[in-house]
Amino acid sequence: MTIPDQHLTIPDQHPPTQDPVGKRVRLIAVAYVAYAVAVLLLDTLVTQNAVFIIEWGRLAWIHSSGADLFKFTAWFLIPFAFAVRGLDLHYFTFARWLKIDWVLLAAVTGIGAACMLILPYLPGVGEYYQGWGNLPIDARTGHAIHALVWTASWLIGWEFLFRYLLPRALSQVEC
Repeated sequence: MTIPDQHLTIPDQHPPTQDPVGKRVRLIAVAYVAYAVAVLLLDTLVTQNAVFIIEWGRLAWIHSSGADLFKFTAWFLIPFAFAVRGLDLHYFTFARWLKIDWVLLAAVTGIGAACMLILPYLPGVGEYYQGWGNLPIDARTGHAIHALVWTASWLIGWEFLFRYLLPRALSQVEC
C-alpha cells in the first residue's frame, strides 16, 4: 500500500529568523539576575566581615548618620543608573492598585498594629526586648533617627532591585 503524496509534509527548509530584541531582553534579564546574586554574595561577605582573598569588612561604608552607603550604592544607585532610561514611574504610585491591594494593605497594617499593641502585655517579650523607655528623650530620638536612616539606606535599594528591576526584566522575557 502506498501513501499519497498530498499527505506528506515537508518541513520548512528556511532557518527561523533571529529575534535580536528578544535576545537583548534575555541578556539584560540574565545580567540583572547575575548582578543581584553577586551583590547578595558580596553583601554577605561585607556584613560578616569575612577575610577571603581580601578583608571584605572594609567595604562596610557606614556613615555617621547611620546610612549604609555600601548597600545604598550597590542595591540602589548602580541598578538605578542602568534602569533610569526605561523607568516606569507609575509603578511607584497607587494608580494601578486594585481594591484587593487596599484590603491587603489594611489587613497587614491592622495585624501589625495589633501585634505592637499586645507586646506590653506579654512579660516574656518585655524581658527579652528591654526597649529605650528608660533613656532620656534626646537619646531615644537619636536612636530612632539612626535606625530610620539605616533602614531607609538599604530598604529603598532592596525594594528597587528585587521588587521592581528584577521582576520587570524577567516578565519581559518570553520563554
